[in-house]
Amino acid sequence: QLGDDLLLGRALLSSAWAARLQGQLDLAIGYYQQAFGLTIRPGIPHDEAQARRATALNGMAYIYAIQGKKSRTAVDSLKQAIDIRQGLGESGRFALGQSYTTAGEIHINLEQPQEALKYLALADDLFAELGSRGAQSGSRASKQHNQWIAKIASARGRAYRDLSEETADGAERRAYLQRAET
Repeated sequence: QLGDDLLLGRALLSSAWAARLQGQLDLAIGYYQQAFGLTIRPGIPHDEAQARRATALNGMAYIYAIQGKKSRTAVDSLKQAIDIRQGLGESGRFALGQSYTTAGEIHINLEQPQEALKYLALADDLFAELGSRGAQSGSRASKQHNQWIAKIASARGRAYRDLSEETADGAERRAYLQRAET
């Protein structure tokens, strides 16, 4: 109603997140697509448009993967989000870590645990770097940082569990399960 595309884009991304949490995945995809579409309108600052594009692509990729459909689209969307976030430099570092974590989760859902572990290692390294430099300050930022670290650990555990199920060697299976527990 205010005619402000920046506010509308933010509201659509929030609505997509809420729909996703409620399990209304098709509705969430629609919101992400609308938010993405707003980023091409004139008047949206370039970096802001890029950041929102990446957020929408990241969200759509995750939903496609957990729905078990459009796996190629999920991977392509995620690669685009990562490319965008890499191009944002320092301002996009935290979001890049989120994309790497999402990539790990997507590859777990696509039954590619080795690929998942590669992305989760990138995310872990990036969040460790951000934490050691003090890039995240304040209790809210610290809490969010810790939530992503926990998400990485959880996804890594699932990847190792999946690897244990893929191997026929008993010792290797136990080693993967021990890593999953850790």
